[in-house]
This record gives sequence, C-alpha cells and structure tokens, in this order.
Amino acid sequence: MQVVIRTLLLTLFLFTCLLPPPARAQGRAGKPLRIGLFVPLWLDSAFSPTGEYRYGKGFPRQSISGLECYQGVAFALDTLRQTGKVNIELTVFDIRSQEGNIFLVTRLPKMDSLDLLIGQVSGAEYLHLAEAARRRRIPFLSTSYPNDGGVRDNPYVLITQARLPSHLQALNNHLTASLGIGQNAIWLRRLHPNDDRLAEAFREMQGGRTPKYRTLAMPDTFSVWQLLRHLDSTRLNILIAGSLDEAFGLRLVENCLSIDKAYRITVIGMPTWEGLSALRSSRYQSIPIEHTVAFYRPAIAAWGDRLEEEYRRRTYSRPSDVVFKSFQAAYHLTRLLLQYDTAWRSHLNDPELSAQSDFNFQPARIQSATVIDYLENKRIYLIRREEGSVSQLR
Repeated sequence: MQVVIRTLLLTLFLFTCLLPPPARAQGRAGKPLRIGLFVPLWLDSAFSPTGEYRYGKGFPRQSISGLECYQGVAFALDTLRQTGKVNIELTVFDIRSQEGNIFLVTRLPKMDSLDLLIGQVSGAEYLHLAEAARRRRIPFLSTSYPNDGGVRDNPYVLITQARLPSHLQALNNHLTASLGIGQNAIWLRRLHPNDDRLAEAFREMQGGRTPKYRTLAMPDTFSVWQLLRHLDSTRLNILIAGSLDEAFGLRLVENCLSIDKAYRITVIGMPTWEGLSALRSSRYQSIPIEHTVAFYRPAIAAWGDRLEEEYRRRTYSRPSDVVFKSFQAAYHLTRLLLQYDTAWRSHLNDPELSAQSDFNFQPARIQSATVIDYLENKRIYLIRREEGSVSQLR
C-alpha cells in the first residue's frame, strides 16, 4: 500500500497537449529549467514508523489539497513537454515531511540550482520561500495564498490570488458604476473592530466623495424584523455584507429568504463567499447574490474543458479549482521562463498568453513609489448567482 500511495502522490501524469504550443524557447540556450514545488502532502503522517499505511482503504484528507496542486503543476509541465524543444525538471518537496521542511531545504545546495519556486504555502513558510527567492533572484509563484504576508522589496514574488484590498477596489468600481438614485443601498456590518477596519478601508476608496450607500451596524444575530425597518418596498434594495464573518453573511441571506416576495433584494457579499458552499444550495436560489472571485471557470473554458476531460479519463474524478489554478499559474510562468529566461518580468501580461491564463500582474509599491514590493495578479471577476445559474458581470 505504501508504494501505491507514494506512486499516486508523486508520479507525473502523462497526457496529451491541452493548449496551443508556445513559441519555441529562445532564452535558455538548451539549459534545463529546474522547478521546485513546495506542497503539503503529509506523507510521513500517512504511515506508521513500521511503514504501515494508517488510513486503510481511505485517503488522508489533509493530503488532498497538496496533491491537487501537484497534479495541476504536473499537468502544466507535461503539456509544455508535449511540444518538444523544452527541458523541464520538477522536484517535489513535501513540506510536511522531515526531508521537505522548508527551513531546512532552503539551506541545501539543491536550492541553488532551481530556476523557479512554486508554493502552496502560507505564514512563516511563505515568507521564508519569498526570501529564498529574493536571495537567489528567481521567481517565487504563490498559487493559493491571497496575502502578501509582509513581503517587501521583493519583485521576485508573484501572488496569483488577488488580495482583499484588490477585491474591495473591484467591488467599489462596480458599485460606483451601477448604483443609482432609484436604489436603496445599505452597507450592513457588525459592531466589531474587524468590521470597523473593513468599513474604513472601503470608505477611503470613495476618494472623498459621498458614498452612495448607508451604513448600518447590526447585532451578530440580527433578526429579519431588525432588517425590515431599513428596506424600501418601492425600490431595489442593495444589501452589502460589510463583514468577512461568514456566519453574519449567511444570516443576512437567510433573513432575506422570508421577505424576497415583498421586497426586491440583491445581496452583495465579500470575496470570502467564494468558499461558502451553502450559497450553492437550491435553498438560496431565489436571492440574487453577487460577489468577487479571483478565479472563474467559464473564463478558461477553451482549455479548461480539455483539461477536465483528460483529468476525468485518467483519475476518474473531477478536477477541483485547485487543479485549474495550479495548472494555470505553472503554465503561465514556466512558459515565460522557457521563452524569455531572466527577461520574464517584461512579458508577464503579454496578450498572447491571455487565452490560457488571463492574469494581470501589477507591481505593488507599498513602502515607496520607486520600490516594487511584489507582483500581484489584479484580475478579478464579479459573478452573480441567481435561480441556479452563475453569470459574470462586467
């Protein structure tokens, strides 16, 4: 069983080319591109000291996300290999194993030979990888962490999942363009310091203009009757969940269910709602719900359909968003490094790449207007859920 599990976790999947071949690599002069992938696979904890598999016929849940990230990256590299003319070497580090511990691995000579770091990491591990990339002057691609972690003066860090301020800016742009005098817009929040900071950050985005919405502070367990007194039966009520607390957001949607026949309501949520599986339930279909997401599957339909078909054929399962995101990010930057080598940063947003990976990397300058602290993908989608369908708003 140990051999089976390790093979499942660490063997590359060979599959047909999903995307149009990239232009022939010009920048590396035949040198292999060496990539280090840092993911939590938890192999050590899956086996006893005597080598017995601990999960019987099951699979360790804590390993799933790391495995899916690995699969997405492996699929991307195999796609590029199908074109020929490329030489890619992938080394996988299980960051939850003794041998893959990031704080130890980054001291090894092996690190000096790598050309790209890809990590499904957060916290101190994220900062440590970022610093390792800065010292070696190689890109570090963060596939899942929507945070800068305090990284500064490091133009080698690429954040693929947009940070909260970028989501709020996209939401503000949408409300500025769409809210009108015929609507009753309300920012609903809790009496909590976290919500104070969120409301203040959003208010600053108004640039000194009078907001087109009112702000109401509600108890954590507010009732539908406390909400009703602020609604208008003659106008469209735009209710903005001004809190990252998911329970508060779900309570808002739940309260709207009992009054949506008498009041026209649209609920606008925070980017954290992307992970709220409850909102996909048929129970909430009658309430129009809008929120931002950093990844939208229909936007990558052309190659996404082919990836899903091949993934299903070889694994008998449906790929998660983690697979798609990892595939997209790894393909994007690996292709750039193969083609442009150290000049990759000048081509990050080339139009020819948009069909496969619709990224919009922009430099973040937090400390100084002349210092790039990191590169962040600013591509954000605004979606609307209603009557069981999901659509993208412009």
